[in-house]
Amino acid sequence: MSQNKGLSGASALTQQNATTSLWSGNSTYVEDLYERFLAGETLPADWQKYFSSIAAARTNTPHGPIVRELEQRAQLPRAAAA
Repeated sequence: MSQNKGLSGASALTQQNATTSLWSGNSTYVEDLYERFLAGETLPADWQKYFSSIAAARTNTPHGPIVRELEQRAQLPRAAAA
């Protein structure tokens, strides 16, 4: 039996999501900031510090150029199957 006397399951997740800036309507804003961070742009100091603390940020690359390339390729005519 669990000794955890806190919230569990869906209610814990709901409470976490309600108290984080990384959720819901803010996700697009945060993703944009992260993309700018990866591209080496200047960010507000608190966001710069936050993203710098993420280990994956050291090896991640900006996604924008990759997404744009895939969008362009999707518009090209498909080659006939061999």
